[in-house]
Amino acid sequence: MKRFLGLLLFAGLACNQPVKQAIDTKEKIEQIDWNKAKINGLLPMITHVQQVTNRLCKPDSIVKPDHAINDSFYRNKMTYCYVKGLTYEKYHDTLVFKRMDFRKDTIDNLILNKVKFDYTSSMSYFGRFFPSSYNNELRGTDMDKYLIFGLDDPENGNKSGWMFCFNEDGSKILWIDHYVADRVE
Repeated sequence: MKRFLGLLLFAGLACNQPVKQAIDTKEKIEQIDWNKAKINGLLPMITHVQQVTNRLCKPDSIVKPDHAINDSFYRNKMTYCYVKGLTYEKYHDTLVFKRMDFRKDTIDNLILNKVKFDYTSSMSYFGRFFPSSYNNELRGTDMDKYLIFGLDDPENGNKSGWMFCFNEDGSKILWIDHYVADRVE
């Protein structure tokens, strides 16, 4: 075995190529940890109105939903808070991240697993960091206009996750959503 690894190392050096591990039996699990995600590298996914006001700006609007909400984070009465392309669920003074819309006039970015997504991010950029998800595009009736990919949130299992939406040719990210599965009543 030592002789084989030595030969492999020699072959890699001779070809002036970096040596990679010969066997990787671990399956790469692609997830984004909600607790480590940050807006502009500063704001956590659950924050407060004052923190958003201090670091970004005052909310553009606060709107009461005009329909029943079954997929809210805390599953309580809430309003939507809109700030420069960001959508939050607002519970009193607490804000919970819902969406970052790059089609709006925003300079914001979302850092997920140490990967920065902003308005310049493309589908191929996404694919470099999440190759398994990149090869499993989500399909649906309304989704056919867009290219959409999903990732799980390890904290909540299959109860929540992330959706990345790109334009039809994949050259530009449109939005990133964090969703919570609908509750069944």
